[in-house]
Order: sequence, then C-alpha cells, then structure tokens
Amino acid sequence: GKIRIETPDFLESCREFVNSDLNGRWKLYGHFFSTAWVNSGLIHKFLFTETELVGMMQNVGFRNVMRLPADSGYVWQHTNKNIFLNVEATK
Repeated sequence: GKIRIETPDFLESCREFVNSDLNGRWKLYGHFFSTAWVNSGLIHKFLFTETELVGMMQNVGFRNVMRLPADSGYVWQHTNKNIFLNVEATK
C-alpha cells in the first residue's frame, strides 16, 4: 500500500514565523493551530519536522519515504511552500 501525508513542517514553519512581520505572523497562527473555531475537526494534534515524521514512518514499517512538493488546497494561501511537509511512502 501507499500512503501520503501532508502536514505543516514544524521547523520550516517556525523559521517562517520568526522571519515574518506582524501581519505574516497572524496569518501563520491558523497554519500552526488549524481552524478549530471554524470546524472542531480541523485541529493539529502534533507538528512534525521532516526528520521526525520520516523516522516515525520508518519505525512502523514504511519504506521508500520521500518528500514531495506540497499540493493540498491549503498551499495556495502561502507564498512559502516549504512550510508544508508532504511525504509519500510504501508498506
């Protein structure tokens, strides 16, 4: 089977937050915490770095884990596409 996971890249998102102005930081709050105030199911329980996510996937038996360009519907809202982590793996 094949799995694809797209989630915020915690490390790159933190870098973006630190390097942003106040307006940019406000926009990133929804990225970090999602929008539970819109829909209670839209919430991030945990944020991963690439190293953490790949390692966890390998530990549970996934192989050929590779990062792909982010392509979800959330990506278009952000100019820095690197704040998204999109990985694909097989098992």
